Parts: sequence; C-alpha cells; structure tokens
Amino acid sequence: MNERFGPNLDQVERLLGESRIKAAISEDMQRVDVVDHKEQWKLAVIKPDEDRVIFQAGEFDDGMGILEKTNRFGQMPLKHTVLLYPGTIIGKQEGLSIKGGGVKRLYPTWMYLLDSKPKKGESMRIEDYTIGAVAFFRRGIPELQSSLSHMPQSMPIPEFLQKLGFPLKESYADGDPLNLERGGIITPDGAVHHPEFFVQRSVVDDEGNLIVLGHDEGAAMEDTLKMQPAFYKKLAKQGFRTNGPFPFLVRYRSHPVCDETMLPILDVPMSANGWSELVINPQGKARLFIARDCSDNQWAEMMSRLQQLLIDELGRKGNHLLAFTKDKDHLNDYLKRKEVILRDYFVVEDLGKFTN
Repeated sequence: MNERFGPNLDQVERLLGESRIKAAISEDMQRVDVVDHKEQWKLAVIKPDEDRVIFQAGEFDDGMGILEKTNRFGQMPLKHTVLLYPGTIIGKQEGLSIKGGGVKRLYPTWMYLLDSKPKKGESMRIEDYTIGAVAFFRRGIPELQSSLSHMPQSMPIPEFLQKLGFPLKESYADGDPLNLERGGIITPDGAVHHPEFFVQRSVVDDEGNLIVLGHDEGAAMEDTLKMQPAFYKKLAKQGFRTNGPFPFLVRYRSHPVCDETMLPILDVPMSANGWSELVINPQGKARLFIARDCSDNQWAEMMSRLQQLLIDELGRKGNHLLAFTKDKDHLNDYLKRKEVILRDYFVVEDLGKFTN
C-alpha cells in the first residue's frame, strides 16, 4: 500500500492545535445533548424478530414476493420509529411523528403536537421537549387516556415514548440515544463549516441499547435501514470535494460511545484523498484518521474488504443484527478487525484528551 498520504500531517496537526479551532470543536462537542429549532431527529427500534439482514439471493424466505425481496435485500424495514419535526410539502411540522407505537400496536402513524419547544435560533434538550396532554385524548391510545386522565399537564418526550412501548432507559452512562452527532468541516484557512448532509438518527435494540451504525443519508421519513456505509453525496454537492480549491480538508465529529476504535459498524472515515477525520468520544478523547493517497480502485478494494467482513461476521449470527450487536466480545473483535483493514488506507493516530 502506498505510504504517502494527501494532506501534510504537520499541517493538519498544526491546524487542529490552534486554540481558536480547538475552542470551536469543543463548543460543538458540548452541544451533543441539544436539538436546534426544527432540527430533525429520528429514533428507531429494532426488535429480535425484525433484525435479520439478507445479503444474498439464497437467503430469502419462502413465499417472499419480488417487491418484498427488493425491499429486504441488504436492508431491513423499520417498524417502530419516532421523528421530531416531520416534513411535509409545506415544511417541517412542530410535532412528533410516531410509527409502530401504542401499547397494543393498534395504530400506524400518529402526529403529536409539541407543547414546550425551542424558538427560532434556540436549542433544547430532547428531555425538555413536551407533548401537550390534549394530544393524548384527541387521538391515539385508550390505555394512555385512562392512565393519564388525572394529568392535565404536558409530558416530556422520553416519558411519553416509554408509555408507548419504546424501550428508552431512565438514564445512560454511555451511548445515550437522545444525544445527537455534532461536527463540522475545517478548511486549510481555518474556517469552520457546518454543512447538513445526514439525518440525525439513533437506532436502539429492544432493551434500549444504542446500536452505533453510522449516518442516515436517506430522507427523514424513510423507514428503511440500509446496511451499507454512508457515501456522503450530499456533502460532495455542497462543494467539499477533494478536487476542489482546497489541498486538504479536516472533518471532525462526535462519537456516541467510549469504545476503543471509535468506529461505527457500517461507516468509515472520509474515504478520499486529501481528507482527514477527527473523531471525539464523550470523554473528550480523540482519534485522527488521515487518508492515504489511494487510487479509485484501492478505495473500492477497501469497501469490498469491509463489506465481506461484515457479511462474514453477521453470518456467524445467522444474519441477525441484534445477536451480533449484543455479543460485545464479537462486536469489539469485528471493530478491531475493521480497523486493521482501515490502517491499509489511513494513517491512524490516537490523540488522547482533546476536549474537556
């Protein structure tokens, strides 16, 4: 593998060492627990009987039609979702759209209007968003109507979702699904940009544990989980291209859990010449991934190797995603083997404590 890499390592490290840059990054890292005005956030729950991934034609169930096979190949339907600020043809609505909720799962998708919410230019923790009590009685779930008839006040979103059967825990020591990813792009002149190129999404299992997959590049209302890494097409359309005016670009992002590799199950660092990626965990520790100078064929080779690794490891669990993610030893071994492959295409540096 070519040992050369696009951006000068000294230039990248010098840029990240500037106090102004570090302060901007730290400020973003402190905002992982708040949602901006009309910023969309999606929560999806995967249950054990809904977690099988199909990667090959021979794995389809008997009786599946052509349309169902198409919708299941390399992806799985999300039957239990929550979307904050769902979009319509007239814009984003100040409400919470819920699919697959309900104690008896009798109702498909319902919209609940927000009571407490941030104003334009403001931010608020999801725990502080509330659903007005009137929504419980106007539409929805009889079980909630009877149990909440003595509660005329509004209810925080997490508590409301728990009432609807979403398995959120009372608190999280690590991997809080109510947190968002924060990050940005740094250009060589020291400018910090915050492009929007993915939907904020948290995926949890039936016990409320966060599954760190990577980015959702689909439409916010899309209810399908694609088992493939993000390709960052929206990011490229916004002008942040390696063949553009910049000799190198640094992307930084938060990572939701304190694990060793700081890698999601699906996504990879920015896989193009001239890019570096700084990843920061909740403790403020950081890793830097610097892309080597690779040909298009080499980048394609990397993706093929990673795809085969994922297929092989999921195959050991009968292609059941939850069996894979709940086996922490197996998952950690997979992420370490993923890093071994990535090191053929990236220079990886552990930076230690980077933010407070």
